[in-house]
Amino acid sequence: MNLLIQVPAPPAPPELPVIVGGPDPNFLIPQIIETILIGVVMIGLTFAAVKIFGPLIAAWARRIEGRGGESTLRGEIEQLRQDVAELDGMRARVAELEERVDFAERLLVNPRAEVPSQREGSG
Repeated sequence: MNLLIQVPAPPAPPELPVIVGGPDPNFLIPQIIETILIGVVMIGLTFAAVKIFGPLIAAWARRIEGRGGESTLRGEIEQLRQDVAELDGMRARVAELEERVDFAERLLVNPRAEVPSQREGSG
């Protein structure tokens, strides 16, 4: 025996609207302008970042490599060492001059004081 069951037909798909003239230009033009502006701003920010941070990054890289201004600093350090050595020699001269000034002041205060002779002090 053959049994036949009748089922209702599926609903028909909805009809899509037919676009005759293409997309609406009043909607597309602002979208295109916005996309272009976003691109220009991103390019501008990238350029500014490279200009601002480029020299800093280059200096940092030189410092990491060990070349960051060492020759200039070495020259300055050597010059400072020479200056310090020269000043050390001058300290002794300043101390001797202080002694001479003290002696001259004592003579001016008490002119009748006995002046030691060179022969007595050197023997």
